[in-house]
Amino acid sequence: MPNQAIRPETVCGWLVMLRGTAMGQDFRIVNGTFRIGSEPGLEASIPAANLTTHALTLSVTTKECKVSWIADGHKLFINGVHSAVDAILKESDTILIDHVEGYIKWYRS
Repeated sequence: MPNQAIRPETVCGWLVMLRGTAMGQDFRIVNGTFRIGSEPGLEASIPAANLTTHALTLSVTTKECKVSWIADGHKLFINGVHSAVDAILKESDTILIDHVEGYIKWYRS
């Protein structure tokens, strides 16, 4: 009998990398916490010298994708505009953090 405590992952979209060492890679975004940085084991582990081990966290549900945390010393730009915690990401939004750039390919709403 399967463990009832394990919830199935709901794929909400992908983060497609446009620039940097991860260019061309895409990372599956599922509901829950989505962490971006250079540390192995993060949902988006990007080997970039200027990106800290854990630089950015998104909170993802099937209804929204929100920036929930940004590491000190990092600046996040969404579609070229400086953004802060609680920014909501939409379909095709471009994210830039410390010369690492990607976009949301699809987001389920």
